[in-house]
Amino acid sequence: MINPQLIKPVTVFDCRDMESPLEITKLKNIKTKVYLYTIYCRNRLVKYGISYGNNEPISLERIYRQLGHLTSFGEYRHTGSSGIQFRETEQSFLKQYGIELNHNDVTVELEMFDGYPFVIESKMELENYESSKIQAFVQRYGFKPPGNDRILNHNRSAISPTAFNNLFEVHHDD
Repeated sequence: MINPQLIKPVTVFDCRDMESPLEITKLKNIKTKVYLYTIYCRNRLVKYGISYGNNEPISLERIYRQLGHLTSFGEYRHTGSSGIQFRETEQSFLKQYGIELNHNDVTVELEMFDGYPFVIESKMELENYESSKIQAFVQRYGFKPPGNDRILNHNRSAISPTAFNNLFEVHHDD
């Protein structure tokens, strides 16, 4: 279970006036690879997402790949398959709220977990945290955020090797 008191302060950035989605990866004050992100457009929730940092060569790469598919980026819009499901999010947002998802109206909140003392495996803890946020949204508004088509439910847990070693003494029979 994520302890909110141990999370670094939430960082917020907006995409207003960004000419290209590549500018997201060049935000100098944000250096994180393990995070939960929340994307808003005109103060309406678009989606929650997470990055475990495993395959992210540059900071905020996951957000860059998704937001890069927004139509509003014009000639700089991504054409590749990485993050392409965000085009469906763009359509779902329009259908749900009647508002076009434009990068100039997008704000992203980051909860950063670099160095966080995970008790169970970090991927699973972050997925559970993301799911709890989606479930809370559903309870309040009666529908899932447009970009979250599923709610992850992991009723299993695996203790991290570090936590295991700190809790238990291992004896070997010789």
